[in-house]
Amino acid sequence: MSKIISIDNFSKVFANLKRGDCVFFDIDETLLFSGLDRYQDTPELTENELAAQIKTAQEMGVRVYGLTARHDKFADKTIQHLEQLGITFAEVIHAPSITNDQGEQQLQKAKTLKKYIDALCASDGLLTAHMMHNRLLSI
Repeated sequence: MSKIISIDNFSKVFANLKRGDCVFFDIDETLLFSGLDRYQDTPELTENELAAQIKTAQEMGVRVYGLTARHDKFADKTIQHLEQLGITFAEVIHAPSITNDQGEQQLQKAKTLKKYIDALCASDGLLTAHMMHNRLLSI
């Protein structure tokens, strides 16, 4: 069952995690402010304590993943940006949008995330963090 809750910071997410949980963070504009050129600009964390909170969660046995619509050809740059900010994920999942026959962009993050959820997270505790107007989707 899905539930949408409003949050004003990520500490509410981290307060409820337990060993075996999985957390998927959308990277751009959720975890990082990436600037106009996300591949060149130096990114900033959206919240100062995120790197420490992620590390603490990982030390508790929580599996933490990054999710991005960035093309996987930018995987090295994405990892470099995260490492500069002190963040290491179990994996960064790349799900770039595709263009259909009509020339329209189709988002792929939801499909890709579902595959990972089905394959990796048997725990009842699964959180996806995608900030849109300060809402968190908890599955």
